[in-house]
Amino acid sequence: NTPWRVENGTYNNPAVGATSVWLPPPCISSLPGQNQSFTFRSRMFNPYNGPANLVGIVFHHEAERDYAEVVFSPTGVVQLNRVLGHARQTLATGSFAAPPRTWFDVKFEMHSLNEISVAVDGEPVFERVQTGDKSAGRFGLITHWAPGRFDNVWHDLGVFNPVSESFSAPLPSSWVRSGQWDTQGGTLNSTAAGNTDVVATQCACWRTDFRYSARLLNQYGASGNLVGLVYNYQSAGLYAGDYYEVV
Repeated sequence: NTPWRVENGTYNNPAVGATSVWLPPPCISSLPGQNQSFTFRSRMFNPYNGPANLVGIVFHHEAERDYAEVVFSPTGVVQLNRVLGHARQTLATGSFAAPPRTWFDVKFEMHSLNEISVAVDGEPVFERVQTGDKSAGRFGLITHWAPGRFDNVWHDLGVFNPVSESFSAPLPSSWVRSGQWDTQGGTLNSTAAGNTDVVATQCACWRTDFRYSARLLNQYGASGNLVGLVYNYQSAGLYAGDYYEVV
């Protein structure tokens, strides 16, 4: 393999070879049990635009010609391949919407020893696809005939399902921090119109990277009538009652 390097704040494969692989240290990618369930993320950029110019994620890597991969072509094609010796078997094919020569975000989930899911920019590409009977090996990044660039590479032990709430049931009373709230009509409604009315869940999300979203409706029209999202809420009984808001 050719050496990879950090340049201009990204991790790059400067060579344009048939196959170039980067693997994290074995203490990350080879500990017992870690390959059974994990999440691996990366932003990717491919400066080339041919169908054979590929960047992606390698996993079950045991040798130079013994691995599995999910690779992305500038033409919008995604392939899940199994490589053994000089044979390459395509297990699944999908598509993604990122235009050529643009950054895109990939999330790779290993649900079990040989079942994966892949999403690009939050849109599913593969959902719990079987990868065969292979279950060992390390994971990392891979390129084929492309000087790929990578950023925000992130590894988590385990697969984390998104937490969502449709408000089809009464609101837990412990969520109400101030004001009056209900879930009439399948939405979360603030009915008090007070100075500060807050709902905060009991979920302790000790994470530095997350995405949090909601649909909002403000039925008033003045500049002081605000709706928004709260995060890093600290309960007043245990902490100082501090929080951040985007209103």
